[in-house]
Amino acid sequence: CVLPLIYRSRSKEISAWSAALKEWQDDWNREELLKLGIFLKTQSFCRARYTSGPNGEARKVRDTERWLTFALSPEEIEKLKAEPHLGGDVESGEGCCGGTNEGECCVH
Repeated sequence: CVLPLIYRSRSKEISAWSAALKEWQDDWNREELLKLGIFLKTQSFCRARYTSGPNGEARKVRDTERWLTFALSPEEIEKLKAEPHLGGDVESGEGCCGGTNEGECCVH
């Protein structure tokens, strides 16, 4: 089966993209925003629902919302820092063909 190779390749691309986004976020917070009393965090929430596929099989469909959250006070900054990047359905990448461990990403 070639699927594990495809999923691993795609997972590497997603992980690299997420790492670059996290680095940009950390740099902007450190170099600019925190000096102004502002903190930025990427966040997303994924809802999973199940529908019937063409042959009647159950099919998982994921609906994802993504946003940038800004905290504007010291109290809100500490609160936001403690919040996770991801909420809802977070896939571990442990399925039959592997895949991305979304828990290590900064956005779905």
